[in-house]
Amino acid sequence: MQHKLDWLLRLIVAAILFQTLYFKFMGAAESRYIFETLGIEPWGRIGSGIVELIAGVLILPPFHVVREQVFHVRIGQFHL
Repeated sequence: MQHKLDWLLRLIVAAILFQTLYFKFMGAAESRYIFETLGIEPWGRIGSGIVELIAGVLILPPFHVVREQVFHVRIGQFHL
């Protein structure tokens, strides 16, 4: 049951992150207004969109899978 709840929560968060990407990458008026107000349009909008895309992809698999694939480290690999 915990495993299914974990996956459901991951999917919800990833879906929210992926939904906002359309508006950021397509330059929706609301997104442009927000980042123009902050003074970082267009690089802030595009940069935060890229970070959200990476976060949305990395949040889907369990952490230990991401750690092993990205960092090529396994816990039992090192001997002290």
